[in-house]
Amino acid sequence: DNSTGAGSLGWSYGVSNSEIDFLGENDQLVLTYTVAIDDQNGGTDTQDVVITVNGTNDAPIIDSPAQAATVTESADTNPDADPAVEAGTISFDDVDLSDAHVASHDGGTVTTVTLANGLTLTPAQETAILAAFSIDPSVA
Repeated sequence: DNSTGAGSLGWSYGVSNSEIDFLGENDQLVLTYTVAIDDQNGGTDTQDVVITVNGTNDAPIIDSPAQAATVTESADTNPDADPAVEAGTISFDDVDLSDAHVASHDGGTVTTVTLANGLTLTPAQETAILAAFSIDPSVA
């Protein structure tokens, strides 16, 4: 306003979420913009606008297909001669670059047992069968 010499200007900060998704929980960026007002006659003044961008935890997303495998017992007389082995890979994405991922599993559950003559697994057999599953906890 020329009659009073007063004026104002607005400011805004808008960033696409995809540009800051890399921030994890407790990550923070502090941005400082110094705004200057110049009267074009040698007089200036400045004021900082400080924007704090706080990260959040974006959970990892498993993006590999469901994992399943079938193993068949070997008819060998020596049980270790031809072990039944299957393997797979679970892949995931996490946009939080500061996350350190660790994998774990729940120990497994025998969900279906079909044995001839009404037989059932002994607790020792069930424990041994479930213990055959392993993961590499150091996620690549």
